[in-house]
Amino acid sequence: MWGGEYDITMANNDTGEKEPHVGVISLEFSDDRYECVVQKGVTDLYAVTRKTYKAYLNEEEKSFMLNEGDYDSRVIYSGKVTDFDHATLTWYENDKEISITLEALRYE
Repeated sequence: MWGGEYDITMANNDTGEKEPHVGVISLEFSDDRYECVVQKGVTDLYAVTRKTYKAYLNEEEKSFMLNEGDYDSRVIYSGKVTDFDHATLTWYENDKEISITLEALRYE
């Protein structure tokens, strides 16, 4: 499981003003690594989205791509493991490319 944070801008429902917030994302690969559950949310807000994607791994290059299924050629998320505890993740949100560093999350 991997997780990270990124800066986002959201409109205030009361005033309409744009405000900075911190988005959070986590990736949890299935045991067979053919699927990945992506959870996204905003710190200090209770809403979270959760979606399962098809995962394509390249063991040699230590990279991965996530899309919506066998017949979908669009890459929704792409990433690369940089070391044992870190990976990069890239995706587009509102026509803006977001690229962050993820940290491995450990269960104790």
